[in-house]
Amino acid sequence: MNATLEMSQGKTMKRVSVLTLAILVTALTGCESAVPAVCQIGSSFTGGYAVHLTRTGTPQAGCDTPAGTPADIGDLWVFDPYAGAQGTLIIGYSANIGGPLTGVPDPPDSASPLYAKAYFTSLYPDSEDNCTIDSMNMSNGADSYAITSMVWLNTAKYLGAEIKGNVSVTRGGCTADYTVQALWPPVLCTANADCDPFAQPVGSGINPDFDQGCNLDPWAQDVGVIVNDLFHGDDPAPGLGICFLNQAYPSLGGFTQ
Repeated sequence: MNATLEMSQGKTMKRVSVLTLAILVTALTGCESAVPAVCQIGSSFTGGYAVHLTRTGTPQAGCDTPAGTPADIGDLWVFDPYAGAQGTLIIGYSANIGGPLTGVPDPPDSASPLYAKAYFTSLYPDSEDNCTIDSMNMSNGADSYAITSMVWLNTAKYLGAEIKGNVSVTRGGCTADYTVQALWPPVLCTANADCDPFAQPVGSGINPDFDQGCNLDPWAQDVGVIVNDLFHGDDPAPGLGICFLNQAYPSLGGFTQ
C-alpha cells in the first residue's frame, strides 16, 4: 500500500467504521426495516459519490480531448438534503463544475447555478427499489451538466449508494451526451484488497452486495486526484485509482478479490 493511500484510509477510518458496521449488519442478516425506508442519499460527510460518465455518441469535431468531451469523464459529486417547499430538497455539487469541494460554503447558496436542485418524484422507493429525480442542472457559466432520469438504488439496505442516469455535458465549448454511474462512498485504491468491505481492522465502507473493485483507468485516477485533494489538499502518487462498480446498474453480486 502506498503512503498516500495509507494516509487517506487512516484519516477516513473513523468516518467509515460506523458506516461499515451498519452496512455489514444489514447485509449479513438480510433484514431491513419493517417500515419502508424513505428515499435517501449517501452522506457528503464521507466524500460524496465517485462518478463515471461514459459518452454515448460521436464527439463534435475537435472535442475528443481531455478538456472537451472525451469518451470517459471522472468526477466527484456530493449531495445534501435540505428542507424545501415540497419536502426534502436535494442539492448537488460537482467537483468538475464547481471546483474543489473544500471550498463549498455550508449551507450552500441555493440560488447559485453551481448547485443542482431537485426533489425525488416520490417519498418512498418504487417496487424495484429505485428512487428517481427527473432532472437537475449545474453550471459555472462555461461548463454545465444537464442531468436527467437520475435513479438511485434505495432501500434500508442500499441507502442510495448507487446512481445511474443520463447527462448532457457542455465543456470546453463542446457538448455531448453521456450515461452516468456513481458509487458512494468514494474509496481510494491501488489494488482490489483496498475495496474489501470485510477487510480488517476496518472495511472499505462499500456495501458488500455490490460487485465492485479497484479501477485504475485514467478516468478513475482523475477521481482519485479529486478525492485525495478533498482529504489532503495535494495530488496523490501516480497509480492511485478508485473503487468502482464492475457491472451496469445495479452491479450486484458481491465483492470478490
